[in-house]
Amino acid sequence: MNIKSKSYFLEGDYEILNEKGNDIIIFADFGKAGLKRSSSKIAELKDKRNIAAYGVLGSVRGIHLVVRNTLVLENADNIILVGREIMPFFSFTGLMLLKQHGIDNNKNISGFQEYIQSKYNINPLITQVELDHQIITWFQKHINVVWIDDLKHYTSINHQKHNEERHRIAELMRQKNIKENLQKNKFKVRLSDVMVGSHIYEENISDAHKLALLQILFSGHETDSQYGKTKEIINMMITVKNPYKEVFENELYEEYGKDLVNPSLSSDTYTYGKLLCYYNEEFNQVKAIIKRLENNLEDRAALASLWIPQKHLTEKSNQPCLDVVHVLIRNNKVNLTAYIRSNDMFKAWPINIAGLAYVNHHIWKELHKKYEDLELGYVTTISASAHIYEQDWKDAWKLALSYEKDFVQDKFGYFVLSKEGKEYIAKVYENNGRYLGEIKDPCHINLRKKLVRLFSLMPEHASYIGEVLESLSRGGNIIEK
Repeated sequence: MNIKSKSYFLEGDYEILNEKGNDIIIFADFGKAGLKRSSSKIAELKDKRNIAAYGVLGSVRGIHLVVRNTLVLENADNIILVGREIMPFFSFTGLMLLKQHGIDNNKNISGFQEYIQSKYNINPLITQVELDHQIITWFQKHINVVWIDDLKHYTSINHQKHNEERHRIAELMRQKNIKENLQKNKFKVRLSDVMVGSHIYEENISDAHKLALLQILFSGHETDSQYGKTKEIINMMITVKNPYKEVFENELYEEYGKDLVNPSLSSDTYTYGKLLCYYNEEFNQVKAIIKRLENNLEDRAALASLWIPQKHLTEKSNQPCLDVVHVLIRNNKVNLTAYIRSNDMFKAWPINIAGLAYVNHHIWKELHKKYEDLELGYVTTISASAHIYEQDWKDAWKLALSYEKDFVQDKFGYFVLSKEGKEYIAKVYENNGRYLGEIKDPCHINLRKKLVRLFSLMPEHASYIGEVLESLSRGGNIIEK
């Protein structure tokens, strides 16, 4: 039987080195950027002859791929986990416990939640794996799982022959059409509750769009709408620091923006531009905002409404999705925030925020005539229902997985983390280096919670801080920014 092993690998997460090798090396990381980091580590090894493949495992969701890959690589008997796992996903711990205890009737890794709860006093985000009991039984019987701190400790492990049984189960996989449905079902596990609240902060529209899609596809709750099934996050807030370059380099974006501040009246249907500039057929809200801010730059009521209650609350359809536009000047910067009740994040959001950026630029340009030191600020959208329709999931995944930015600097500042005696310490600095103070706690988990709550940290920063504090708790002496 000829099994083309590469077809079983989730694109971008694994690389095959030697299909006859015995070891699969797994690093705790995500996506193509993580694979690139892993590749540089593998390149430093002098002897790579026994490595069948290497890849990344960020969360428990990817464990089923790791297990299946051991089936289709002819001689792979060993999985070598390298480095610290990513909190709060605990994917390495999950894989180790899967090897020891298997799964229960609900496909939860046996003992996983109880172990994490007892050790860290938190619940793991994901506990289920999409694997049949037969495959797991084979995995437990034939595959070694080893966890090492650093790749320099890697030595190849002698393998054992069990290819006949491997081929039988791999053929079962083929018959069940796993190969063709892997992409479709790779994130079949659902979070138990609706995802409410998310804040993305990016430099440009493109990166913000990719990250928003990634969060919705990964964490979104499946829900039905009058237009079909969607994945949805409620109250997704996206702040783009500098959207203006993309707006004026993209003809479609620029033309859309122009129609918001100078709309065509040729059509009888509503447009956002008409609602902004001819509200109730007579009132130009954009000009009113400019006039209001000209009189008082600190005004908090420079707000436009596109929602006409007596009209839109009584109609069955055709209500505007963009409902409120609010301009606020702070620190000498003109910032715009928009409330969007229903937002197609794959197809509509990029042009939505591009148009809003054009509006903000227009308002800034008019105010700049009187106040020459004013600067352009952020544009933020708050999407009450941030969703992606089922027919777009496949294309949205392709775009989302192209997000490769390794690190987004927090706009507020950074921490220096250390342990002194029995105290874990976070010294707080602004990005310009100004020292603000320190926060202490004898428990590293409690310190992480304090930092997350006090500073509204982005999820990737909260996760990374958890990693560093966990390392300090194990005796590490690193000091991380």
